[in-house]
Amino acid sequence: MKVDKQIVPKVSIIIPVYNVETYIEECLNSVIEQTCKSGLECILVDDCGIDNSVSIAEQFIRQYKGPISFSLLHHERNKGLSAARNTGIREAKGEYVYFLDSDDKLYPDSMSDLLLVANRYPDADVIQGCTSSGFILSREKFPDYSNDVEWIRHGLCTITIPDPAWNKLVKRDFVLKNNLFFAEGYLQEDTIWSYQIQKYISSIAFCFETTYWYRYNPNGIMNGMGAMREAKSFARVFNYACDDLINGEKIEPYEIQYLIWCAKRVFGYIGKQEGNKLLASQNNPTFNKALKWSSGLSRVHSERIRKILLVIIKACILKPTIRRLCDKDNLVKNYKSVEIS
Repeated sequence: MKVDKQIVPKVSIIIPVYNVETYIEECLNSVIEQTCKSGLECILVDDCGIDNSVSIAEQFIRQYKGPISFSLLHHERNKGLSAARNTGIREAKGEYVYFLDSDDKLYPDSMSDLLLVANRYPDADVIQGCTSSGFILSREKFPDYSNDVEWIRHGLCTITIPDPAWNKLVKRDFVLKNNLFFAEGYLQEDTIWSYQIQKYISSIAFCFETTYWYRYNPNGIMNGMGAMREAKSFARVFNYACDDLINGEKIEPYEIQYLIWCAKRVFGYIGKQEGNKLLASQNNPTFNKALKWSSGLSRVHSERIRKILLVIIKACILKPTIRRLCDKDNLVKNYKSVEIS
């Protein structure tokens, strides 16, 4: 499937490179094998690995003679995936940015299929594609296009809409205007980025063709993490979102659902008892109090727990005059009397 050269938006494909000598050539080959080559640039970011990944990439670029514009940027030291993506964003010239991990690859029609959707819905901030495994979109659950901001934000906060940064066409101006750079120093950078996006997004479109081939790499950073390290990484994400909500002007119900999702991930790795201890160790007083109270609410229906957590947060942060409603003994019976919407 090809796209008319006259209507191809320019896309900046950003590929961080770090210790992927086994896969990097296959990844780059998938870029040059795109049926739609016009208007593509490919930005590789060397994040100072210790293998031959960069040498392989340099040789590949020297030998390539086609229309896709390649560039290779070098960090002075290892800074991590988030920093590598941020470097790529700053260098990008395309109307859209697209993140491709260097141990994964594209299908030949990936850019063509995504751009057909982008051309059909030019006001969409994000075009979400299908992945070979894990993130398969169906028309029964997702529309072709939506500008229902509440639905989109709910989907991103509950991870109903896939949270990985890769396999999304994202308007570069949308990223720059809203300062949507990746939070550096976190292992769950995609989850945080998805949370950041939901605060500003106004529309999204979906491509139901498979546009991304994901490789399970047992030596990758995420797949090599133990249960405790996974739990700690999600606890940090939980605290990041807590701080963001505290500093914000308004708290939405789906943002609370995001906190609950993060907490459940922590509990899933190390159990609820240890998970509560870990979340409490993040030293966020308001949410330490919420976690302490939540331990006594196990008998309450999950929907009520969500509403109660929202009450706690509003009471502690936004409405000091109703703190008395958050007394542990009165919390359940009084939650209906507090504005939840």
